[in-house]
Amino acid sequence: MYVKKNILKQLYYSLIYPCLTYGLLFWGNTYSSSIKPLIILQKRAMRIITFSKLNEHSEPLLKN
Repeated sequence: MYVKKNILKQLYYSLIYPCLTYGLLFWGNTYSSSIKPLIILQKRAMRIITFSKLNEHSEPLLKN
């Protein structure tokens, strides 16, 4: 089943983004090892939304 990219983007901002931004003040004062799993999940979500390969570089995807 094919879903349009704008719908996937809306799903990201309604389901994933609030979870990442919740408690952002607390995450700013923690170790990078605690934040790394969140960054990995965010990169994985971006690759899924953009229909990219799993090993594609994530910086251009996050900029878009």
